[in-house]
Amino acid sequence: MSRVFAYCRVSTLEQTTENQRREIETAGFTVQSQRLIEERISGSVTASERPGFTKLLDRMENGDILIVTKLDRLGRNAIVVA
Repeated sequence: MSRVFAYCRVSTLEQTTENQRREIETAGFTVQSQRLIEERISGSVTASERPGFTKLLDRMENGDILIVTKLDRLGRNAIVVA
């Protein structure tokens, strides 16, 4: 059975992840608190260098589901491979 994880990120200490958590709940997803990763770090920091995101990847297994409210929460840059 798949486990559901969520990654919520904001860029500054003044911001909160509350709106992202609400969006996830409104969309009908239930995420256990231990599977909700919240981070306050700039999007210019690559995902592999973010402590919360690397912790998330270490915990996820094949078949698990990752929810983000917008792809830019993962980072500012992306490489598309066709």
